Amino acid sequence: MAVGLLSLILSGCASLLPKPVFTDSAGGQAYLLQTLQGKYGMAFEVVGPAKVPGSDPLWFSATVVPVDQPDQTAQAAVKSAGGGVRDDFAQYLYKDQIEGMSKAACAPLPYLTSCDVSIDFQMTVTKWDSSTPLDTFVKTSGVRNMIKVTLKQADSDDLPR
Repeated sequence: MAVGLLSLILSGCASLLPKPVFTDSAGGQAYLLQTLQGKYGMAFEVVGPAKVPGSDPLWFSATVVPVDQPDQTAQAAVKSAGGGVRDDFAQYLYKDQIEGMSKAACAPLPYLTSCDVSIDFQMTVTKWDSSTPLDTFVKTSGVRNMIKVTLKQADSDDLPR
């Protein structure tokens, strides 16, 4: 009787575990691309290293691009037990405006020879789109500018005496 009850309890608990949505690399890639298309409304393709680390639950991760915008590379990952796709594609949503703010701040500085700005955006399950105002996106998404500046070399006449 006790063995039967234990078996019933254990089999019931197993049904509460999430069912895997993929079990191998091919299934992971298909699920990732399908989910990205649903999230952003455009087709994506894998262009970079795809991997499935040997862990439980399985994760599938890859470098992806929209088929029609191959210059917009993004990182994406999905867990086999379900859940949303994590990706950093939303960095392109307001890329020009966000980078432009920093470039504009650097432009008038006479002591800089260069100011290279790039976006740093962590992977997220959140679906960002153009209905999100720029200021809300900047404040809540975690996006940030990475700024690399090169200073002009000081001439000996420019140094304080």
